[in-house]
Amino acid sequence: MGFFGRPTLQIPDQTGKVALVTGANTGMGYTISEQLALKGATVWMGARSEAKAKEAIARFNAEHKNVAKKGEIVWLKLDLTSPVDVIASAKSFLSKSDRLDILVNNAARMASPFELTKDSLETSVAINHIGHFTLTEALLPLLRQTAQLPGADIRVVTVSSGLHSFISVNNLSTKEDFNTTFSSNPASVDSLIAQTKRYNFTKLLNVLFAAELQRRADQEGTPLVSISLHPGVVGTGGALDLFPAVARPVMKLLAKSPLQGAIAPLFAATSPEVRGNAEKYKGSYLLPGGKLSLASETGRNEKLAKELWDLSEKTVKEIMEGNGSI
Repeated sequence: MGFFGRPTLQIPDQTGKVALVTGANTGMGYTISEQLALKGATVWMGARSEAKAKEAIARFNAEHKNVAKKGEIVWLKLDLTSPVDVIASAKSFLSKSDRLDILVNNAARMASPFELTKDSLETSVAINHIGHFTLTEALLPLLRQTAQLPGADIRVVTVSSGLHSFISVNNLSTKEDFNTTFSSNPASVDSLIAQTKRYNFTKLLNVLFAAELQRRADQEGTPLVSISLHPGVVGTGGALDLFPAVARPVMKLLAKSPLQGAIAPLFAATSPEVRGNAEKYKGSYLLPGGKLSLASETGRNEKLAKELWDLSEKTVKEIMEGNGSI
Protein backbone atom coordinates (compact mmCIF):
# COMPACT_ATOMS: atom_id res chain seq x y z
CA MET A 1 0.00 0.00 0.00
CA GLY A 2 1.41 3.41 -0.93
CA PHE A 3 1.71 6.39 1.40
CA PHE A 4 -1.59 7.77 0.19
CA GLY A 5 -3.41 4.50 0.80
CA ARG A 6 -3.35 3.74 -2.92
CA PRO A 7 -1.56 0.67 -4.31
CA THR A 8 1.20 2.35 -6.33
CA LEU A 9 1.27 5.99 -5.24
CA GLN A 10 4.17 7.42 -3.24
CA ILE A 11 5.35 10.97 -2.64
CA PRO A 12 7.52 11.62 -5.69
CA ASP A 13 11.03 13.01 -5.48
CA GLN A 14 10.91 16.69 -4.49
CA THR A 15 14.59 17.47 -5.03
CA GLY A 16 15.05 21.02 -6.25
CA LYS A 17 11.59 22.11 -5.17
CA VAL A 18 10.88 24.77 -2.58
CA ALA A 19 7.90 24.59 -0.23
CA LEU A 20 6.51 26.92 2.40
CA VAL A 21 4.29 25.46 5.11
CA THR A 22 2.57 27.65 7.71
CA GLY A 23 2.05 26.48 11.27
CA ALA A 24 4.82 24.00 10.60
CA ASN A 25 6.68 23.60 13.87
CA THR A 26 4.20 21.17 15.39
CA GLY A 27 1.41 18.70 14.67
CA MET A 28 0.27 18.10 11.11
CA GLY A 29 2.22 21.09 9.79
CA TYR A 30 5.47 19.59 11.08
CA THR A 31 4.63 16.24 9.52
CA ILE A 32 3.91 17.84 6.14
CA SER A 33 7.25 19.65 6.31
CA GLU A 34 9.06 16.52 7.43
CA GLN A 35 7.71 14.37 4.61
CA LEU A 36 8.46 16.98 1.93
CA ALA A 37 12.00 17.44 3.21
CA LEU A 38 12.57 13.68 3.35
CA LYS A 39 11.77 13.63 -0.36
CA GLY A 40 14.38 16.29 -1.10
CA ALA A 41 12.50 19.59 -0.91
CA THR A 42 13.77 22.72 0.76
CA VAL A 43 10.97 23.48 3.20
CA TRP A 44 10.45 26.86 4.82
CA MET A 45 8.84 26.37 8.20
CA GLY A 46 6.50 29.30 8.81
CA ALA A 47 6.28 29.83 12.58
CA ARG A 48 6.16 32.70 15.07
CA SER A 49 8.54 31.30 17.66
CA GLU A 50 12.19 30.96 16.70
CA ALA A 51 12.85 28.70 19.69
CA LYS A 52 10.01 26.30 18.83
CA ALA A 53 10.93 26.29 15.13
CA LYS A 54 14.57 25.56 15.82
CA GLU A 55 13.56 22.82 18.25
CA ALA A 56 11.41 21.24 15.53
CA ILE A 57 14.21 21.52 12.97
CA ALA A 58 16.67 19.94 15.41
CA ARG A 59 14.16 17.11 15.92
CA PHE A 60 13.97 16.55 12.17
CA ASN A 61 17.73 16.50 11.79
CA ALA A 62 18.18 14.14 14.76
CA GLU A 63 15.44 11.69 13.79
CA HIS A 64 16.58 11.50 10.17
CA LYS A 65 20.34 11.89 10.54
CA ASN A 66 20.91 8.60 8.74
CA VAL A 67 18.88 9.61 5.68
CA ALA A 68 21.60 10.44 3.19
CA LYS A 69 19.52 12.10 0.50
CA LYS A 70 17.13 14.60 1.96
CA GLY A 71 16.29 18.26 1.75
CA GLU A 72 16.34 20.72 4.59
CA ILE A 73 13.92 22.65 6.77
CA VAL A 74 14.56 26.36 7.27
CA TRP A 75 12.75 28.67 9.70
CA LEU A 76 10.76 31.61 8.36
CA LYS A 77 9.54 34.01 11.03
CA LEU A 78 5.82 34.25 10.32
CA ASP A 79 3.11 35.80 12.47
CA LEU A 80 -0.20 35.61 10.61
CA THR A 81 -2.03 37.89 13.05
CA SER A 82 -1.38 41.10 11.10
CA PRO A 83 -0.87 41.73 7.36
CA VAL A 84 1.94 44.13 8.24
CA ASP A 85 3.97 41.31 9.77
CA VAL A 86 2.97 38.87 7.01
CA ILE A 87 4.20 41.23 4.30
CA ALA A 88 7.50 41.64 6.15
CA SER A 89 7.90 37.86 6.31
CA ALA A 90 7.01 37.48 2.64
CA LYS A 91 9.64 40.07 1.71
CA SER A 92 12.20 38.20 3.78
CA PHE A 93 11.33 34.94 2.00
CA LEU A 94 11.47 36.59 -1.42
CA SER A 95 14.94 37.93 -0.68
CA LYS A 96 16.18 34.42 0.10
CA SER A 97 14.44 32.13 -2.38
CA ASP A 98 14.23 32.36 -6.16
CA ARG A 99 11.41 29.84 -6.54
CA LEU A 100 8.31 28.51 -4.77
CA ASP A 101 6.69 25.30 -5.92
CA ILE A 102 4.39 24.43 -3.02
CA LEU A 103 2.55 26.69 -0.58
CA VAL A 104 0.62 24.96 2.20
CA ASN A 105 -1.67 27.29 4.15
CA ASN A 106 -1.97 25.11 7.22
CA ALA A 107 -1.79 27.27 10.36
CA ALA A 108 -5.02 27.81 12.25
CA ARG A 109 -6.38 29.24 15.46
CA MET A 110 -8.90 26.79 16.81
CA ALA A 111 -12.19 27.57 18.59
CA SER A 112 -11.27 30.43 20.93
CA PRO A 113 -12.75 33.33 22.88
CA PHE A 114 -13.72 36.39 20.86
CA GLU A 115 -11.00 39.01 20.63
CA LEU A 116 -9.82 41.60 18.15
CA THR A 117 -6.28 42.04 16.87
CA LYS A 118 -4.40 45.33 16.90
CA ASP A 119 -5.91 45.85 13.43
CA SER A 120 -9.44 45.49 14.85
CA LEU A 121 -10.02 42.14 13.16
CA GLU A 122 -11.48 39.07 14.85
CA THR A 123 -8.36 37.09 15.66
CA SER A 124 -9.41 33.76 14.13
CA VAL A 125 -10.34 35.48 10.86
CA ALA A 126 -7.04 37.38 10.95
CA ILE A 127 -4.93 34.23 11.39
CA ASN A 128 -6.93 31.60 9.54
CA HIS A 129 -7.92 33.68 6.52
CA ILE A 130 -6.52 37.22 6.19
CA GLY A 131 -2.99 36.13 7.11
CA HIS A 132 -2.98 33.39 4.51
CA PHE A 133 -4.67 35.61 1.95
CA THR A 134 -1.98 38.25 2.46
CA LEU A 135 0.84 35.70 2.30
CA THR A 136 -0.47 34.06 -0.86
CA GLU A 137 -1.01 37.38 -2.64
CA ALA A 138 2.49 38.54 -1.70
CA LEU A 139 4.00 35.33 -3.04
CA LEU A 140 1.94 35.13 -6.24
CA PRO A 141 4.60 36.88 -8.36
CA LEU A 142 7.15 34.21 -7.36
CA LEU A 143 4.61 31.42 -7.91
CA ARG A 144 3.97 32.80 -11.41
CA GLN A 145 7.70 33.06 -12.06
CA THR A 146 8.30 29.50 -10.89
CA ALA A 147 5.44 28.28 -13.08
CA GLN A 148 7.45 29.32 -16.14
CA LEU A 149 10.37 27.04 -15.27
CA PRO A 150 10.78 23.69 -17.08
CA GLY A 151 8.79 20.93 -15.41
CA ALA A 152 7.17 23.29 -12.93
CA ASP A 153 4.12 22.04 -11.04
CA ILE A 154 2.76 24.76 -8.77
CA ARG A 155 0.38 23.86 -5.95
CA VAL A 156 -1.35 26.04 -3.36
CA VAL A 157 -2.97 23.91 -0.66
CA THR A 158 -5.30 25.46 1.90
CA VAL A 159 -6.24 23.33 4.90
CA SER A 160 -9.92 23.81 5.72
CA SER A 161 -12.29 21.51 7.60
CA GLY A 162 -15.46 19.57 7.03
CA LEU A 163 -16.94 21.89 9.66
CA HIS A 164 -17.12 24.61 7.00
CA SER A 165 -20.38 23.00 5.89
CA PHE A 166 -22.04 23.81 9.22
CA ILE A 167 -21.99 27.54 8.60
CA SER A 168 -23.72 29.68 5.98
CA VAL A 169 -23.47 33.39 5.20
CA ASN A 170 -25.24 35.48 2.60
CA ASN A 171 -22.75 38.25 1.94
CA LEU A 172 -19.23 39.42 2.72
CA SER A 173 -19.13 43.12 2.05
CA THR A 174 -17.85 44.92 5.15
CA LYS A 175 -15.20 44.44 7.81
CA GLU A 176 -17.98 43.82 10.30
CA ASP A 177 -18.86 40.67 8.37
CA PHE A 178 -15.42 39.41 9.42
CA ASN A 179 -16.04 40.41 13.03
CA THR A 180 -19.38 38.72 13.63
CA THR A 181 -19.60 37.01 17.02
CA PHE A 182 -22.15 34.39 15.92
CA SER A 183 -23.98 35.05 19.16
CA SER A 184 -27.17 37.06 19.60
CA ASN A 185 -26.54 37.34 23.32
CA PRO A 186 -23.43 39.22 24.55
CA ALA A 187 -23.32 36.88 27.53
CA SER A 188 -22.75 33.86 25.29
CA VAL A 189 -20.15 35.30 22.92
CA ASP A 190 -17.56 32.93 24.33
CA SER A 191 -19.78 29.88 24.62
CA LEU A 192 -18.46 26.71 22.98
CA ILE A 193 -21.17 27.01 20.33
CA ALA A 194 -20.20 30.58 19.41
CA GLN A 195 -16.48 29.77 19.44
CA THR A 196 -17.04 26.76 17.20
CA LYS A 197 -19.19 28.74 14.78
CA ARG A 198 -16.46 31.35 14.44
CA TYR A 199 -13.93 28.61 13.70
CA ASN A 200 -16.29 27.03 11.17
CA PHE A 201 -16.71 30.45 9.54
CA THR A 202 -12.96 30.78 9.01
CA LYS A 203 -12.86 27.31 7.46
CA LEU A 204 -15.62 28.39 5.05
CA LEU A 205 -13.47 31.41 4.15
CA ASN A 206 -10.59 29.00 3.41
CA VAL A 207 -12.73 27.07 0.91
CA LEU A 208 -14.03 30.21 -0.79
CA PHE A 209 -10.51 31.70 -0.97
CA ALA A 210 -8.97 28.59 -2.52
CA ALA A 211 -11.70 28.41 -5.17
CA GLU A 212 -11.42 32.10 -6.05
CA LEU A 213 -7.63 31.86 -6.22
CA GLN A 214 -8.06 29.13 -8.81
CA ARG A 215 -10.56 31.14 -10.86
CA ARG A 216 -8.26 34.15 -10.92
CA ALA A 217 -5.21 32.05 -11.81
CA ASP A 218 -7.14 30.48 -14.67
CA GLN A 219 -8.30 33.87 -15.92
CA GLU A 220 -4.75 35.22 -16.06
CA GLY A 221 -3.31 32.00 -17.45
CA THR A 222 -1.17 31.05 -14.45
CA PRO A 223 -0.79 27.24 -14.43
CA LEU A 224 -1.22 26.54 -10.73
CA VAL A 225 -3.53 24.18 -8.89
CA SER A 226 -5.33 25.53 -5.82
CA ILE A 227 -6.98 22.97 -3.55
CA SER A 228 -8.77 23.18 -0.21
CA LEU A 229 -9.34 20.13 1.93
CA HIS A 230 -10.55 18.48 5.10
CA PRO A 231 -7.70 16.47 6.65
CA GLY A 232 -9.94 14.72 9.16
CA VAL A 233 -10.02 15.23 12.91
CA VAL A 234 -6.38 15.18 13.93
CA GLY A 235 -5.75 14.30 17.56
CA THR A 236 -4.19 17.55 18.74
CA GLY A 237 -5.40 19.51 21.72
CA GLY A 238 -6.79 22.34 19.64
CA ALA A 239 -8.84 20.10 17.38
CA LEU A 240 -10.19 18.04 20.25
CA ASP A 241 -11.26 21.22 22.04
CA LEU A 242 -13.95 21.63 19.39
CA PHE A 243 -15.82 18.81 21.09
CA PRO A 244 -17.56 18.83 24.50
CA ALA A 245 -15.26 17.71 27.31
CA VAL A 246 -17.24 14.53 27.88
CA ALA A 247 -16.65 13.46 24.26
CA ARG A 248 -12.96 14.23 24.03
CA PRO A 249 -11.59 10.91 25.35
CA VAL A 250 -13.59 9.02 22.72
CA MET A 251 -12.68 11.49 19.96
CA LYS A 252 -9.02 11.15 20.89
CA LEU A 253 -9.26 7.42 20.27
CA LEU A 254 -10.99 7.98 16.92
CA ALA A 255 -8.87 10.92 15.78
CA LYS A 256 -6.17 10.68 13.16
CA SER A 257 -2.48 10.98 13.93
CA PRO A 258 -0.63 13.96 12.43
CA LEU A 259 0.77 11.61 9.78
CA GLN A 260 -2.69 10.33 8.88
CA GLY A 261 -4.00 13.88 8.76
CA ALA A 262 -1.11 14.95 6.54
CA ILE A 263 -2.04 12.47 3.82
CA ALA A 264 -4.61 14.74 2.13
CA PRO A 265 -2.38 17.86 2.16
CA LEU A 266 0.60 15.85 0.89
CA PHE A 267 -1.52 14.29 -1.83
CA ALA A 268 -2.74 17.75 -2.87
CA ALA A 269 0.80 19.14 -2.80
CA THR A 270 2.70 16.37 -4.57
CA SER A 271 0.62 13.69 -6.22
CA PRO A 272 1.28 13.10 -9.93
CA GLU A 273 -2.42 12.28 -10.18
CA VAL A 274 -3.22 15.93 -9.50
CA ARG A 275 -0.89 17.15 -12.21
CA GLY A 276 -2.08 14.51 -14.66
CA ASN A 277 -5.72 15.46 -14.07
CA ALA A 278 -5.26 19.15 -13.36
CA GLU A 279 -8.63 20.22 -14.74
CA LYS A 280 -10.35 17.84 -12.35
CA TYR A 281 -8.40 19.02 -9.32
CA LYS A 282 -8.23 22.76 -9.98
CA GLY A 283 -10.24 24.56 -7.32
CA SER A 284 -11.32 21.24 -5.85
CA TYR A 285 -12.15 20.20 -2.32
CA LEU A 286 -10.69 16.99 -0.89
CA LEU A 287 -11.64 14.70 1.96
CA PRO A 288 -9.19 12.76 4.19
CA GLY A 289 -6.83 10.66 2.11
CA GLY A 290 -7.17 12.98 -0.88
CA LYS A 291 -10.61 11.84 -2.05
CA LEU A 292 -12.32 14.31 -4.38
CA SER A 293 -15.55 15.72 -3.01
CA LEU A 294 -17.70 18.82 -3.10
CA ALA A 295 -17.55 21.70 -0.67
CA SER A 296 -20.81 22.88 0.85
CA GLU A 297 -23.26 24.84 -1.27
CA THR A 298 -22.09 28.05 0.37
CA GLY A 299 -18.49 27.01 -0.20
CA ARG A 300 -19.25 26.70 -3.93
CA ASN A 301 -20.88 30.13 -4.18
CA GLU A 302 -18.80 32.00 -6.78
CA LYS A 303 -20.44 35.35 -6.00
CA LEU A 304 -19.56 34.98 -2.32
CA ALA A 305 -16.00 33.93 -3.17
CA LYS A 306 -15.53 37.06 -5.30
CA GLU A 307 -16.98 39.21 -2.52
CA LEU A 308 -14.55 37.62 -0.07
CA TRP A 309 -11.56 38.33 -2.29
CA ASP A 310 -12.58 41.95 -2.79
CA LEU A 311 -13.28 42.45 0.93
CA SER A 312 -9.98 40.82 1.85
CA GLU A 313 -8.04 43.06 -0.52
CA LYS A 314 -9.83 46.13 0.82
CA THR A 315 -9.24 45.10 4.43
CA VAL A 316 -5.54 44.44 3.91
CA LYS A 317 -5.10 47.72 2.05
CA GLU A 318 -6.77 49.69 4.84
CA ILE A 319 -4.62 48.00 7.47
CA MET A 320 -1.41 48.63 5.55
CA GLU A 321 -2.35 52.27 4.94
CA GLY A 322 -3.28 52.70 8.59
CA ASN A 323 0.17 51.48 9.58
CA GLY A 324 1.91 53.73 7.06
CA SER A 325 3.05 50.71 5.08
CA ILE A 326 1.69 51.86 1.72
